[in-house]
Amino acid sequence: MKRRRRCSRRASRRSNLICGWLLSTKALSPVHCRTIPQPPSGGAPFFGKLRHTPGCHSAATTGAQGMKRILMLAALGLMAASCASEQAQSPDPAFVQEAAQLADTYQANLQAELSAAIKQVGPVGAIGVCQSAAPAIAADLSSKGDLAVSRIARRNRNPDNAVPADLDALYQQLEREPLRAGKPHVVTATIGNREVFMRALPMKDQPCSQCHGASIAPEVKAAIATSYPNDRATGFTAGDLRGAMLVTRPVR
Repeated sequence: MKRRRRCSRRASRRSNLICGWLLSTKALSPVHCRTIPQPPSGGAPFFGKLRHTPGCHSAATTGAQGMKRILMLAALGLMAASCASEQAQSPDPAFVQEAAQLADTYQANLQAELSAAIKQVGPVGAIGVCQSAAPAIAADLSSKGDLAVSRIARRNRNPDNAVPADLDALYQQLEREPLRAGKPHVVTATIGNREVFMRALPMKDQPCSQCHGASIAPEVKAAIATSYPNDRATGFTAGDLRGAMLVTRPVR
């Protein structure tokens, strides 16, 4: 009910803007002045009856009146489509739950690989492990169903992990607030033909700072430069947004 009321209010504002535009383009003739009554509670906005107002002068032709009706109908259609789109933005709750579990699995598997590599070959050797293990783990998990998992970042190490343009608005929400109630911030949406789950990856002091922090050992810097010539993923401090876990699924 609250979503319908919000949608109604947004659509009401749109209807006023559209009517102003119609008047400015003379699709609505000055011979008729329009008022838009407030919709009933919870209802959709509607156009009032055209009425003659003293002082208006006639400049309309039959063709202009016909165009006016066409533009009015098109405007109403756009408002209805926009309202319906807003109501369909939330993905399936079952998808959100499955996506969270998949993101947990990916993150746990990758951290296990990296922790083992750091112990065995140190941070320098772990860079190569991360370079090969991260995409391999993501590909393996994504091949087991219709959910695809990956990592994305604006300040990325691998340019293949850049933030997709159509997901930039969601990512900006995480940039503004990496943590919510002490936990990684999660945003979800239905964008185009995909359901989207995105969870912040706040920077941890250890072991992440060894390769992503503000003070990195020279030999580690050299290894990063060799493996990732266009690296942008250093200089982080604990709590900064390092990137995000991304899980998507085609809309069913």
